[in-house]
Amino acid sequence: MTIRGIFNALTKHEFCYKVSKKVFRYFEQRRTPSQSFASNYIFDDRQNGSKNLLIVLLGFQPYYWEVVLDRVRRNVDQFSEPIDVCLCVPCGTNGDQGGVIRKFARRHEFSYLFIHLDLLAQAQNTAIKLHPNAKWIFKIDEDIILSDNYFARMKSAYEKADKELPYKVGFLGPLINLNAVCTPYFLKALNLETAYEKEFGKYRVENVETFMTADIHANEETARFIWKNSIPFDEVAAKVANSSDIIIMAPIRFSIGAILCTREYWERIGYFDLSPIGSGAAEEVQMNIFCQMQMLSIAIATNILVGHLGFFPQKEACRKFFEENIDKIKHL
Repeated sequence: MTIRGIFNALTKHEFCYKVSKKVFRYFEQRRTPSQSFASNYIFDDRQNGSKNLLIVLLGFQPYYWEVVLDRVRRNVDQFSEPIDVCLCVPCGTNGDQGGVIRKFARRHEFSYLFIHLDLLAQAQNTAIKLHPNAKWIFKIDEDIILSDNYFARMKSAYEKADKELPYKVGFLGPLINLNAVCTPYFLKALNLETAYEKEFGKYRVENVETFMTADIHANEETARFIWKNSIPFDEVAAKVANSSDIIIMAPIRFSIGAILCTREYWERIGYFDLSPIGSGAAEEVQMNIFCQMQMLSIAIATNILVGHLGFFPQKEACRKFFEENIDKIKHL
């Protein structure tokens, strides 16, 4: 039986619960700070000491980099506040073949972090540690398409959520077009609910044996439908921006391809949890559970659209769609 299983079995008795909770916390906290942060890395430091930091995780899908990073650069130029950008390559020797990412970072005065193991959370922890002045932590994956004025709108939405929601914000996400939490709000914003229902039935996540078997994560046709209705991307983003101005709270697990959190939150959770080499999502599970257990909200800004180019079973279909429609996805 796992440590977690033993803990759950013992919680039926108050005394055992108190003892087992302490034991469980001991095992949970055995990870040392040295494991959370990379000791072997390359860091091209171009930070300006900003309180804002964007971490971009790259290294697995080079066919998206030019468009994704061009939108990052454009958003940096649109932001009225200083922001440090760190392009992170957490995938060893194969992550930046030809030094493409490093050259882009040099050209646009972004920092560059290369760690020698395929550990996504360790790369993020290390990037945050190397930017000690950063109070606001933006993070996106390499398959995320940003809409205009992303940074300013996300910070404004976070502050609004923290003021208006009945619970303090743990972290904030934008409206990600392909995402179990966000997709129904995307459909509603663009009046696509009937069209979606005609193709796939009423949107509902049910009968899921594992996270990745849900239709929204596994069905290529669902991904194509969402993306077909997400282009021209800038025009669709403008429609979404005008469709609503509400903050919702995620009722189920939120996929963290694009988030905003604070350094205080990152420190409070004890840094991002590490997954085994070559896998991911430990920090996603950690962040979702922590918010639930500590009564923090996972807030979603429904008027800030970003595009997500598919979960793993949808990757080939999304890449094909992207390559066929790149002129409608990159900046107009």
